[in-house]
Amino acid sequence: MKLNIKPAPQPPPKLCLFRRISYINLEFFELDFEASTFLANPPTYTNDPLYAYNSTLSDLLNKYAPIISKHKTHAKDPWFNLFFQALKSSRRRLERAYKRSVDLSILKKPKTLTNRYHSQLLSATKRYLSSLVHSNSSNPKISGKL
Repeated sequence: MKLNIKPAPQPPPKLCLFRRISYINLEFFELDFEASTFLANPPTYTNDPLYAYNSTLSDLLNKYAPIISKHKTHAKDPWFNLFFQALKSSRRRLERAYKRSVDLSILKKPKTLTNRYHSQLLSATKRYLSSLVHSNSSNPKISGKL
């Protein structure tokens, strides 16, 4: 029996917007805020101080931490298979059990499983990449891009 089943199409990439707030140089940020018109010439009307404060801070935020947009893809690594998915889910299950109980004897199990997961993932990545390099060793155009 043959079935014509097509896999579900992947969702379109999601656009993520973020700022790198931890990269802001606070000294320069403070100096610019102190030199702003908000502090030099504060507004006197009832709603104007809040508007001036918000606009001053948003302008400084746009200067020091501009909005960055990236497309988040849903592509998986080719070496990540069902074995790694099961290992990862069992590791998370043990972490949740530890958080519920706060028992130190349970802490050893997630740590051991985490170390095993990372070592297995690292070796699978190395195997995949070395096989990719080996299979394309006769084609320098492709192996140069790896």
